[in-house]
Amino acid sequence: MWYTDGVPYIQQCPVEPQHSYEYRFIADTPGTHWYHGHVAYDRSEGFLGSFIVKHPNEALFDRDYVAIIQDVPVRSLTETFYTVFEWLSKFSYGYDNVNKCFTCKRIYDGSFMEGCFPISALTINEKGWHSQTDVHTRPSRLPLETFRIKSAEKIRFRFVNANNDNGVMVTVEGHKMTLIAADGSDVKPLEVDKFIFLPGERYDVVVEGKRNPKKKTYRIIVETLNVYHRNMTKTAPFVGLANLEYEDSRLEEDDEADFVHSTCTMKHKCSVLNCPFGQFGDQFPYKCIPAVDLESAYPIEDKELLEAKVFSEGYQEHFYNMVTENGHKLKLPSSMPHYNQHRMSEISKACDSECPKNSSRRGDPKCACYYYYNFPLNGIVQLTMYNMFKSDMLLDDTAHTMHLHGTHFYVMKQGFPDYNRKGIMNVTNKDIPCNDKTWQCNGLEWTNKNWLNGNVQGMNKNPSLRDTVVVPSGGYTVIRFRATNPGWWLAHCHTLFHSVAGLAFAFRVGELHEIPNPPEGFPHGCGDYVAPPLQP
Repeated sequence: MWYTDGVPYIQQCPVEPQHSYEYRFIADTPGTHWYHGHVAYDRSEGFLGSFIVKHPNEALFDRDYVAIIQDVPVRSLTETFYTVFEWLSKFSYGYDNVNKCFTCKRIYDGSFMEGCFPISALTINEKGWHSQTDVHTRPSRLPLETFRIKSAEKIRFRFVNANNDNGVMVTVEGHKMTLIAADGSDVKPLEVDKFIFLPGERYDVVVEGKRNPKKKTYRIIVETLNVYHRNMTKTAPFVGLANLEYEDSRLEEDDEADFVHSTCTMKHKCSVLNCPFGQFGDQFPYKCIPAVDLESAYPIEDKELLEAKVFSEGYQEHFYNMVTENGHKLKLPSSMPHYNQHRMSEISKACDSECPKNSSRRGDPKCACYYYYNFPLNGIVQLTMYNMFKSDMLLDDTAHTMHLHGTHFYVMKQGFPDYNRKGIMNVTNKDIPCNDKTWQCNGLEWTNKNWLNGNVQGMNKNPSLRDTVVVPSGGYTVIRFRATNPGWWLAHCHTLFHSVAGLAFAFRVGELHEIPNPPEGFPHGCGDYVAPPLQP
């Protein structure tokens, strides 16, 4: 039910100190899932965890592991937020350490990678180390998470990116990975050397134990995508480690780890799933497999949902600019809309229709409002999320991960910008006409008007089912779902800084009479209090 999903002020009031709130739901969606707090920086303070729903007929492996990855900031994220958004990078390492100014790093395509703040560690299941020198030179003596394996065993890893802001690339040293699920949904098995995932995404992979391992312990290498400084000079990514230890090996421990990925060569490039860009530069020994290439493991019964045609009814199409939030920064209502339809103007701020024309960047306070859509129950919804801005700021934004509450969706199509031979973005994707004449790039539609109303060409005919997806910088991602889950929901970027800053929108599925009412006694009394005038 929608009121057991946990989004504050939309689905429930925040749980106050000295109070409790009990969630009950039917575990009817198999797969790798996770939970986290949704008020301000709950997630960054460790209020998160995994929960696994196992299908009674799912394939069994010799071992089944969960690996939750977290980026630990140098300072609390509340303090860090103000150093970033108030342009106080001088204080990124603390108010008493002003000589160590932090500058944002860039990833392989030249764009920024989400959070612009220093981190002290990348942890796996809350285990890691703060010194990068130690991580690189003496990993065997660090308190790292250790996963055990025996020769010829097949083990399943359920990777969860619970990072605040960083996308990471994952490598199991010396081993291939077979990807079998994404965001809890089974996909056709795909063998890869590495995968990238951004905050909120989950990938399940199978690793097969070597029959004659050459080492007792191989490293699971988790590294940020930052390879350039702001001025495009080279830098090294930040690295976290876990151990894959062979229980039946008598070899001695060592401190060797293949941080340079020596098995990837220009002649035999390593495959990398889910790049938040279209390609690596020629100088890197990697090749991208975009997320849209993943296919469902099972036949999709709802054939209409996959059709490329002009829909005449039962269909809605929307375009959402991730850079400018369509000109509207989401400001949550002060109380639950379900109980306050008659007084929405009192509990929320209406959106100004002029904002998409005049609000050029996210975070414009005058354009903060309760921005939401209404989707008819059982209708098909197509959402095209594009990530574009004017050309002289092409490299000043980031890839995003968009997460929808209350529904999974099919990833139908992704479009990437053009790149030069070094893999750096040249120009945004031409399928959506974002240019210097439309530099705010709000309210855009397809360049080819024949694609409107569902007739998009080049869509995946057997798409994967996801709940979180990458929207590449300079490009777009098209998703579709049938709105079968009535209630009030939230869609948001899963980069924590961005969602807190308002990169989100709400949506309602169904008319009021079609939305289930919460049970009697449901607490919904949050809201503003205005004191009566004082009597003389």
